[in-house]
Parts: sequence; structure tokens; C-alpha cells
Amino acid sequence: MTKVKGVVQNMGNITNAKTWIKSGHLWNLLRKGKDKWKHYQSRISPKGLDALRLLYAQYYQECNLDENMILYEAYAGRGMICSPYAIFKMFGQRSDFTQYSHIWVVESEQQQQKLKESYNNSNVEFVVRDTPLYCKYLCTAKFLINNLSFPTYYTKKNKQVYINTWHGIPLKTIGFDIPEGRITGLNTIRNFLCVDVFLSPNRFMTECFQNAFLLEGISEGKIMESGMPRNDNLFHTCKSEIVETLRKAGVKLDEKKKIILYAPTWKGEKYSSPDTSTELYFQLMEELEKHIDTQKYQILVKPHQIVYKHIVEKGEKLTDKFIPATVDTNEVLSIVDILVSDYSSIYFDYLASRKPILFYIPDLQDYQKQRGLYFGIDKLPGPIAENLQELGGLLEDIPTLTEHFKDKYEQERQWACGNDDGMVCERVIEELIVRTNTEKLISFHANKKTKILAYSGDLQPGEERNRLENWIAAVDYNKYDVTLLVPHTATESVLNWIKGVDQRVRVLRRTGKMAVTKEQYKAADIIEKKSIANMALDADKRKELIKICQIEVVRTVGIVKFDYAVDFSGKSIFYQNLFNSMEYTKVITLQQLEKL
Repeated sequence: MTKVKGVVQNMGNITNAKTWIKSGHLWNLLRKGKDKWKHYQSRISPKGLDALRLLYAQYYQECNLDENMILYEAYAGRGMICSPYAIFKMFGQRSDFTQYSHIWVVESEQQQQKLKESYNNSNVEFVVRDTPLYCKYLCTAKFLINNLSFPTYYTKKNKQVYINTWHGIPLKTIGFDIPEGRITGLNTIRNFLCVDVFLSPNRFMTECFQNAFLLEGISEGKIMESGMPRNDNLFHTCKSEIVETLRKAGVKLDEKKKIILYAPTWKGEKYSSPDTSTELYFQLMEELEKHIDTQKYQILVKPHQIVYKHIVEKGEKLTDKFIPATVDTNEVLSIVDILVSDYSSIYFDYLASRKPILFYIPDLQDYQKQRGLYFGIDKLPGPIAENLQELGGLLEDIPTLTEHFKDKYEQERQWACGNDDGMVCERVIEELIVRTNTEKLISFHANKKTKILAYSGDLQPGEERNRLENWIAAVDYNKYDVTLLVPHTATESVLNWIKGVDQRVRVLRRTGKMAVTKEQYKAADIIEKKSIANMALDADKRKELIKICQIEVVRTVGIVKFDYAVDFSGKSIFYQNLFNSMEYTKVITLQQLEKL
């Protein structure tokens, strides 16, 4: 273990990391010391994380799929929450639960230990994200259930079933509908191109998958429009159990009082660095307590899960009125009497309860400019307050407000939660895991357009980019579906150019690096520098290089079957090698492209 520690500490230097990877010492040492990986991982620089890709690639080659293994992950390991948890929870009530191995992904060893103590099932295991064991199970589980995305090194294996539940009906714009959508969310769309089945609660969310994420016409996955799995917890949660869960999490709760829950969405310019100010939470609780009978009501706060994570990491002190991100939101909603929210998708879920919803939106105009909303505020199924005094006043006359918004509430409930009958998870388990039957699900191939994948080159101003711009302007988008693959690294001017590309073009920015084994490092160098088609190779060596390319294609653009691929730079050996390895794709020149 001393050797492992020394190796990992020195991996800030990428050259040193590659030396150890090529020699095989790193692989052997880390496998022996994988239980201590998380302890040393914090000392590894982003470049040094090539080691983790090495481990993943090795398992990818070595491991066969376990037909009865299911891996669950929610919000990058935040906890047993959201729809993956609801599916697992329902599975636990079935007689065939013990026939499967259930692997839960968590974000820390501390969390892992707590959950191990809570679950004595021999077929339930907890693994810390971004560790060797995580990589192993990611390559072994036949079924993957995630509400967000897997790391950039994840590459879908043949016959693996990837089910994405997503994490709510959006009021805020998402995907490519966000002004910065082509620049951010790189790993999300990369994951989506690997998904076999998306779980959709309603027609609106189905259309978001099709259009906001630009999956229509390209995704090989399907959509199961059958309700929101996590809303099953509104129907099947035992009050005494969730109360006990909250108490164990440090929340002070009086079972005799009704609950008013304040649950806003995240605010800020980036999801990865949200506004973590806690002052508003305390001001809200203080003001609302002036307007309620505190002998009958109590106020709890549920910050958005990413906000809570950053608050804790900053070491800010929270009171016993704050609900941790590791507690399932929908189980909490099952005992809430009044919800106060803003643009958060939580209010769509709460509609299934038929209980009152109040909206506190002090920054509506700013938020609309920054992010954008799918619905006007006139669609909200409850009254809106722009300041805390107004919000407090609303709480004083809930019966009148409930009656006033009754019709609008029911209209919103029907389209948003019409499929939520408490049996959504049962349908998912039976149709996607037990029987794996997707024939009747919604396909993404309604338009039947010819699919073109084009590599952009470095996009610096000049003849090369001019030619690309002219082609984009001339494309018949009624006939062709265009995906433009652009480099991850780009100058500010290039990023601005990307933002301005015709909205009918699907822009994908390559993210992450190739995941190769120690034996394949030299082969990876060849792929980047030499044309496989022009090399004098024996059959086995050519087959090996093509296989590495095919794996990288899946990691980069998923399981999409493009009709044509073209390199606009005309000089990228790496992308030419990748394109030539694509089984269902015809690689063409710029001259051939112009004649299509």
C-alpha cells in the first residue's frame, strides 16, 4: 500500500502517469489497493485521472455482463433517492428481488458505511463512485438505471441495457433549448446517445427528449411514457418510516404538526457552481412563522440537491429544519401539507397529492432572461408571491386560494401526472428488466432523414470554416439530419461561433479521453497519428486497432447509426480512423458530400 500511495501522489505529472500506465505497475498496484483508492484519489490531478480510465478500460475488456445485476445511480451518487430509488424500493417488494444483485452508487465511504449498516441483504451492495470497484460494476451490470449521467469514461457495452429516468418535468428550459446548451451539458447528451430506454411521465417530457435534446431522428433508444417512477413514493411511503428517516438525518420534526415545505430550485450561472447563500432560507422561515399558527404548522426547508451539496462542502452551518439531499424528496412530499416552491420541477410531482402549492418568485424577470421557461406564470397551479410579506399573507387563507385555483390545478395535474397511479415502477420492472420488451415503446425515428456526421476541424477562421459555413447554409434540413462534432477545447471566439450555428444542426463537443488498457496505449498513439487504412498490418493488428476505434466511437457518439461521415478539415487522421471503423456508416469526401 505504501507503493500505491507513492504512485498516486506522483501522478500529478502526466508524463509520469503515462509511464506507470504503460509499464503496467500502476494497474497491478491499484488493483491490489483498490479499497484505499478513494483515500488517495483526492491527491490525483485531473490529468492523473488517466489512471481511472485505465482501470475502466481493463474491466471493460475483462468483464462479462451479469444478466441478473442492476446498477442504480442518482445525481452522481448523491444517495438512494429519486426514480432509481423508487424502482429499487418497488423491486424490494417483489418475490424475484433476491434473484438479482442490486448495486447502489454513493459518493463517499462514510455514506457507504451507513447504508451497509441499514441493509443486511446479501444481494445489495454499495460502491463509491469513481473507484475501481465502481468501474468494475459499470462494466458488469446488465441493467444500468440513472437519473442523470455516467462519467466521461463510460462506454456502453454490447447488450447492456441503459435506462435513464431523468429527474423531473422541466419548467426551466433544458438541453439545447438553453442559450448555452451547445457549450454546456456535454456529458449529458453523450450519455443520452447510449440510452436504450428513457422514462417519460407524459407527452410534454417525451417531446423534450425528442426536441430539447435533439434526439429525434438520431437516438437508437426508445421512450416509455408511463409515468414518473419517483411519484410512486407519494402513494406508498409509510409516514412513520419517513419521519424516522428524517430524524436520523438530523431533522427536528413534530408529528402532531402539519408541514409547510419550502423547496426551491438551484440559482446561479452554472449548475456546477450554484448560489449557496443560506440567508434567504432563514429570512423565509422567520417571516412565515409570523403568519402561521406555530402550534399547528412547522416549516421545513429542502434545498436543491446540488445546492445542499455545495453548502455542506463549504462548511456552512444549517439548522435542524433543513432536509439533507440524501433523503428522498418524494418520500418527504408524502407527508407535506403545503408546498412552497418556484421554478423547481418538484411542484409537478406534488400535483399528484392534490394538496396546496404556493409560488415564491422574487426574481422572475431575471430568471426568464438568464434561463428561459417553457410555461408562462399564468399556468402555475397556485398563487404567486414576489416578496416574503406577500407569501406570508397567502398562508393565512389557504382554503380560499385552494378553491380559486381548483380548476387550473386539476388541468395541470392531469397532463403532468395523469400516468402516476402508484404502479409506474412495477411497469418499469416488468417490461424493461424482467421481460425487456421495448417493441411497443415510442421510437425516435419518425422523420426517416439521412443522418450525416461531420467533424468540424479546429474551427479557426479561414477557408476550412468558410466551406463548413456554406455547406450548413445550403443543407436541405427536410431531407438531412446533421450532427456536427467539434473539439472540446476551443477559444472564446470559436465558442461564440458554435452558439451561432443554425439551430437545426446538432452540435456535439467531444468530452473526455479514450479509455484504453496498458497494452493498448501504443495502439492508441498509432490511431491518433497514422492512418490505419494506409498501414501495412497483419489481420490481427488491424482488427485490434479497428476495435479500439469502435469503442471510442461508442464513447463519443453512442450507438447512433449514421448514414454518412465526413471530415471537414480533411486532415484529421484520428477522426478518419474513427469514421472508417463505423460499421453502418459510409465515409465520404467533401466532394461526395456536395453531390448528395
